[in-house]
Amino acid sequence: MRAHRKRQRRKLETAIQWLLVFAMMIAAAPAAWAEAAGSPAGQADGAVFERLKAGQRQQVAAREYASVERPTVYLTFDDGPSVHTPEVLDILQEEQVPATFFVLGQAAEARPDLVKRIVREGHAIGNHTYDHVYDTLYGSFGEFWKQVRQTDSVLEQKADVRTRLLRAPGGTSTNFDASYFYYLETAGYAIFDWNVDSGDSRRRGVPASEIVQGATNVTLRDEMIVLMHDSAGHGETVKALPDIIRFYKEKGYAFAVLTPDVKPVQFALGKLKWKRSVDFADFARWTLAAGERAAGWPDEIARVAAESAAPDRESERRLERQGQLAAEESAKALQAAAPPLELALGASKLSLPGAEYRVESGKLYVPLRKVVESIGGTVRWEERNRQAIVQYGMYRAVYDLAHRSIAVTAPGKAAQTFALADMSLTDSKLMVPLRTAVELLGSEVSLYAMEGDKREVRVLVRDGYGLALAPRAPVEGLFSARMLAHADQP
Repeated sequence: MRAHRKRQRRKLETAIQWLLVFAMMIAAAPAAWAEAAGSPAGQADGAVFERLKAGQRQQVAAREYASVERPTVYLTFDDGPSVHTPEVLDILQEEQVPATFFVLGQAAEARPDLVKRIVREGHAIGNHTYDHVYDTLYGSFGEFWKQVRQTDSVLEQKADVRTRLLRAPGGTSTNFDASYFYYLETAGYAIFDWNVDSGDSRRRGVPASEIVQGATNVTLRDEMIVLMHDSAGHGETVKALPDIIRFYKEKGYAFAVLTPDVKPVQFALGKLKWKRSVDFADFARWTLAAGERAAGWPDEIARVAAESAAPDRESERRLERQGQLAAEESAKALQAAAPPLELALGASKLSLPGAEYRVESGKLYVPLRKVVESIGGTVRWEERNRQAIVQYGMYRAVYDLAHRSIAVTAPGKAAQTFALADMSLTDSKLMVPLRTAVELLGSEVSLYAMEGDKREVRVLVRDGYGLALAPRAPVEGLFSARMLAHADQP
């Protein structure tokens, strides 16, 4: 008992000593900050502080983000894990698609095995603070920081997970000011909002059909970040998920997890919902804390691991590339042996050898320039923008290879832009589906025959002002009934 009392007394004395040291540091801080503010570094910090106070975002460090090779969708789930998370994971596993889960520390603490399962099955984890209570999180940055670090600790201790991904509860709009972004980005976090809201949390009991509509009735972009929830009360989201996945698969999207290398979607700064103030002492404190956090990420460990694995991955990539090249050469040889394609473009005729067209997934791809110039139009290629600009009478179409879109202006119609357009650059030729090329210029495919050695397509061409240059050919005796059944093919 006496030994126990001695230990308790020593602990108390140590605690008192640390309290005295801390009190001295606090007392000395204003003078230290004032002295620092007079130095060149302090003046620079002061300038940053003033800009943040004025509501101007500050870029922490210039960086480049990875570009996607094909349109990509990032499915994200907030506020879990919960009783619904296993159902979500089962669907993702069945559909073979990955997702990103922004978890609450409180929920992860209660269900660490689910966090481990999320990671084990190839999904990503993001930090969504500890308890999601807006008044606390957005009353001051100190409270937000406390919850972020608390959740970091839960994820590391309970599930051996370290993540730089972060999403603000409710999103950053009207909740974050410039300083929140600055401190968190200085600390190394990648902050993600979304550009597709499924609407599954707009009210209680949103039906699955409405959630599907919210997640799919959108303007398609190369990268889509879809907001959903897997927390309690979101059983309808589980029901909607297969249809949402099916939609993006049918649109040709790849599925991927968010990483710090993905360019984040972030809402613009707006008028805050919350009243809070900040002084230079707060700025200095949180900038220091952020810098210390940034130094704690295991980037060096990851780099060493990547370097040690690089030879194996490089061998895999080399073998994969050799296989791709062999397949491409084989496909080219087969295509070169294909019979020529005879195109009747109004009054013009165009014959394409087998090497200059291809048929894939029921679509006929042809060189854009040859088709357009055969009907009297022009094509101008702008290398800097990676764009082909087509002019045909009053029709104008801009094929944007970099963004896979087509902007069209047609007589008597409003301008339109088509996202996720199908096009590719092959042997310095822009290859496009024939049907797309002619229909965007006011013409149409009238007959289509791709049977055996017979490769013929007839196009009803209009003159660019809405007038037909050649009447539709009579079909009797020209093609078999089976060929006519394919008249709507590309």
